[in-house]
Amino acid sequence: MITTHKTYSIGAVETGARGERGYSAYELWLQAGNKGTEEDFFNSLKGDKGFRGPRGEKGEQGEQGEKGDRGEKGDRGEKGDRGEKGDRGEKGEQGEKGDSTQELIDARVSSYGEEFNTLENRLNTEFNRAYNKADYTVLKASGKNEYCLDTVEGTTINTKMLGQTKFVKDGVVYDEYTEGATLQSVDKINILISGKNLISVYVHDFKETLAKNLELKKSIKQNTKIKISYKNNSNNNNAVGFKFTFKDGTQETQAFGSIGKNYKILQLSKEIVKIETYRDNNYDGLIISDIMVTEDLNESYPDFEPYKQDKKDVLINEPLRSIKEIRDTIEEVNEKNVLIRRIGFRAFQQGDTNSDTMLTDNVNTQYILEEPTQETITDNISLKTYDTKTYISSNNEMVKPLLDFSYLIKTQQLLNNLNLNAENVEKAREEFKKNLSENDDTINVILNAIDNIYTFIANKGGK
Repeated sequence: MITTHKTYSIGAVETGARGERGYSAYELWLQAGNKGTEEDFFNSLKGDKGFRGPRGEKGEQGEQGEKGDRGEKGDRGEKGDRGEKGDRGEKGEQGEKGDSTQELIDARVSSYGEEFNTLENRLNTEFNRAYNKADYTVLKASGKNEYCLDTVEGTTINTKMLGQTKFVKDGVVYDEYTEGATLQSVDKINILISGKNLISVYVHDFKETLAKNLELKKSIKQNTKIKISYKNNSNNNNAVGFKFTFKDGTQETQAFGSIGKNYKILQLSKEIVKIETYRDNNYDGLIISDIMVTEDLNESYPDFEPYKQDKKDVLINEPLRSIKEIRDTIEEVNEKNVLIRRIGFRAFQQGDTNSDTMLTDNVNTQYILEEPTQETITDNISLKTYDTKTYISSNNEMVKPLLDFSYLIKTQQLLNNLNLNAENVEKAREEFKKNLSENDDTINVILNAIDNIYTFIANKGGK
């Protein structure tokens, strides 16, 4: 059994009830697949030989003992004969696809002694147990200006806003200097946070209009799967049409549904910038409500959630700059929000050139400060998160700030998203580990769960 905290809190979130009694070390040792008595367990705890300690002071010379008798050297035994090769057995019936090594076959027996026909069956059973062992996990997001996250209701922690400098010419952003480009840095911080519903209009009475713009709040990238859902509250069982306008100006329509609850999962090949409802005719008494557009791909009608959003505007006196990976930052230090400047700024001087420690457009120059400076800021920089899904993006037009933070996710949802199986275990485990926040109490719990289940698979390269 893996002992975990059922819940833990960020900020004002309440802690959960006291957990069940944990197993003893000997019991955990048995559950890990070991066999033996308590004495065998204690013998297994013997560590490797330790480092040699410092030399002690010379003691007094003791009395000389009696010389012992030398034992006789034993005879070396003869090498045995190799046995004859046995007859080839009859060909058996073809069974289910199994594992390629004896170790993997042995791994199909769980720590509870259950035997499974395939390793996949065992993995599914073990992870179903793991789902109930830990409720929440803290993950970290790093180095982007736009996120789509699976989250729970709350706020981010260890939030950090990082500066960025680019070269800009005629509205085009460049990473390196090009003739005629100017240095531009993050001159403001505007962050938009929104929930899982991507539209802000969710009721349409067709008596008022045959078509209605649903106010899509963010573009939907090409080939992204989305779910459209709605309720038909009338006795009119005609399908409702949805018109999609793409970034290139072209359009496509889809119609589906009847009386009651309706949903459909779509995947369109172009970036969507606008969604409308429409009816060509026969709209008498047709009223639809609870319209949602989400990236929730479960094959079921979803609980309705209206459009939610929060905005974060942080005031700065001077731009947040960067040179390579050295950046000005706004971050939490000792429970205070501070602006740390690591990059200096001045007019161009003879000899200034673009390098690992300097950026210049031949008018102005940035350089790395010998000693960073700090100033306290009063703005709260934590970001709100919503239950199920949160979208976080910078509204800056040209050069956007980067964001680092940690956030809560339901562990069961995380494990589902990893799609853990015998084919991708190593990749999934590393992805899980690199995204865990360093202050997460459940890190060892979850990683140990994965290790215990996948020890043999990982050693064999996931096959």
